[in-house]
Amino acid sequence: MAELEYGNRDNLFNAMKAKAPSGEILDLTYRLVERDPILRDVPTYPANNGATHFGHRWLTDITPTVSVVGGGWTSSVAQGQQYDEDMVLVRSRYQCPADVLQHMGSGAAAYRDAQEGIHEKSMQRGWTSTIIRGTAAGSNKLVNGMASRAPWNAITTDYCVDMGGSTNLRSMWLVNPGAAKFHLIHNPNNPTLGVKRTPKPQQLVTVTDTDANGSGKRWDEITEFEFEHGICICENMAIKRIANNDHSATIAAATIEKIIELRLIHDNFLDGQWFLWCDPRMFINLIKLAQTEANVIYSSDNPYRVNLPMIGDIIVRNIEALNYDDTDIQ
Repeated sequence: MAELEYGNRDNLFNAMKAKAPSGEILDLTYRLVERDPILRDVPTYPANNGATHFGHRWLTDITPTVSVVGGGWTSSVAQGQQYDEDMVLVRSRYQCPADVLQHMGSGAAAYRDAQEGIHEKSMQRGWTSTIIRGTAAGSNKLVNGMASRAPWNAITTDYCVDMGGSTNLRSMWLVNPGAAKFHLIHNPNNPTLGVKRTPKPQQLVTVTDTDANGSGKRWDEITEFEFEHGICICENMAIKRIANNDHSATIAAATIEKIIELRLIHDNFLDGQWFLWCDPRMFINLIKLAQTEANVIYSSDNPYRVNLPMIGDIIVRNIEALNYDDTDIQ
């Protein structure tokens, strides 16, 4: 039987390589994966109800019955919770007057490619921020981000820990992706798994000129981008939040110790690769620490077989979209 490993796991990158209908979409997928480690690390599965995904997660362990040989036993019970995960659409449009591109001659394609790349990067940042922070409080039809969910929205032993910072606050996220733990969801009815880059035919648009002619017309080149995805948390133990970090301060040994503690606390229940997601400044601080401590190392002893910064067996990821002011978690 073939072994499932990171080279052939069902993530967005591999699925799109198999199902994308055009080179343009493949190109977008490669760029997204290169820029966003989350897409590279977290597998994606089709939602089981079109645009939503239903399931059940356990909140407590099942309690078995201890009896003598020949004795009776009762049904095992535990606390559980039904969930209904939604997807969100991230969209953007590149629009440029056709005359501008025509006057650039042979450099038009490179210029347009660079401008479209800015849209792609912004979409990646917006989507990553959405799955972490969410889209709108109190809305049950937009993505409820990890930061607003219990048990990660308040200081909770073994799930959300306080590192004592008071200014320049950021959170780091320790995650263990997997089909029964934490994964992405996509619309099974979407032939490109929700990732689209669609060049449109030239369109005649109305513009407001500065001369006496008032409103006028012009032909524009347009490319539309779309990204439809969501997250599914099947197992709370697969996500840990290291909150209230002052990202401008030097990382202390206590932070490394807490990361290792959270990684190991539920080790008997979880397998697979752990990742630490942090903003660029925290990532830089960890790399600086590698020069004075042995905790953070560059190692190829990971499923990717390339040198990556690691804390023990935890792969450290630089997630630029996490670079936003965090609230003081209590």
